[in-house]
Formats: sequence, C-alpha cells, structure tokens
Amino acid sequence: MRTSSIRLRANARLAIYTLSDPRDGAIRYVGISRNPKRRWYKHNQCNDGNEQKAAWIQELRQLRLKSVLTIIEYIDGEMKEAWPREKHWIEFYAAQGALLTNLPNTFEEFFKGYGTDEWNLKYRGSVQ
Repeated sequence: MRTSSIRLRANARLAIYTLSDPRDGAIRYVGISRNPKRRWYKHNQCNDGNEQKAAWIQELRQLRLKSVLTIIEYIDGEMKEAWPREKHWIEFYAAQGALLTNLPNTFEEFFKGYGTDEWNLKYRGSVQ
C-alpha cells in the first residue's frame, strides 16, 4: 500500500515556487515540491537546518506576517528532470540581486545517489 502511494506522488506534477517577503515582495527562497502548500507549512516550522531562512521567517512572525508562496512553474515528470529548472530560477533571481536564503549545494547533495535503494529509503521512506 505504501509503495502505491509513493508511485502516485511520483507521477504528480511538480511545482517550482518562490517564497517572498510580504513587506516588499522580495523573493527570498526558490523551491520545488509536489505539494507546495504543505512544503510552505514546513518552511514555516523553521526546523530544516536553514538558519538564514528561519531567521527571516521568525522576523516575519514577530510582525504577524507570513511569507508569500507563488508558483512560478509546473513540471510533469520526476524530480531529477525538474531539478535543472529549479536551479535555473535560483540563478535567475540571484542574478537580479535577490537575497535568497537557499542553502548552497543542496541540489548536488539531494540528488547524489538518486534512485538508489539508499536514496529511496532516505527521501521517500521506502524502497520502490
């Protein structure tokens, strides 16, 4: 049963999204997810080890504000195919001077060993 739910998610559409500051509209984070609303909620928990992003979100919280989630692109396919598009958007916004809170080298680390049993256990919770 768990494997079939993973397959359903694997076939779901991927969304590349931004998190922006509601005070000035500045893009502060670019991400990718099959469920961007759930991912936005997890960002707001500030427990993923990204201290710079957590400090920004906590600053917003003190002002009773929340980051703004915007979908900038949809992609059909697997994460490995979508990753270059996420990287493109990070580079695009960084070139425009955006003060992104994305951690460096997260793509390479995440996709190291993509599709192996070890990767599936770590990131999907199961081996397909």
